[in-house]
Amino acid sequence: APAAPAAAAKAPDDADDADAAKGPFEGDECPIVEDLHVVARFGAVGEHWYAGTVQDATRAAEGVFTVAFDDGDVDDAVRREDIRVPRLAGGDRVEALYGATDHYYPATVVGVNSRDGVYRLKFDDGDVLPRAPRTSLRVLDADD
Repeated sequence: APAAPAAAAKAPDDADDADAAKGPFEGDECPIVEDLHVVARFGAVGEHWYAGTVQDATRAAEGVFTVAFDDGDVDDAVRREDIRVPRLAGGDRVEALYGATDHYYPATVVGVNSRDGVYRLKFDDGDVLPRAPRTSLRVLDADD
């Protein structure tokens, strides 16, 4: 895979350095909503975390979610503590929905607005999306 381009210069509305120092995942205060790309433990067993998308959050008050994993498996009883939301920063590689399609395209995060949770993206073809919501993004290389 080609190397990710260098991150763009930090704009005034970008996340603070303190946000970046919190680690690779958002904290427990991060809301888990449908269509959010996450990493989660399948079946709440083992040490491995797998990329997937929250498919159903209707039992969020109980702390239980349905996650459709990228490999096709679905777990309808993933506990909140078994879900991590990867933190995004400038230079991170993602796939993102673009326009009115349901197709994901490779892009690089070039800006993060921590106040309203949107991201500036530059797609590999050169197009720029100034305000992409987190739910329209899938993190590349999310497994650790």
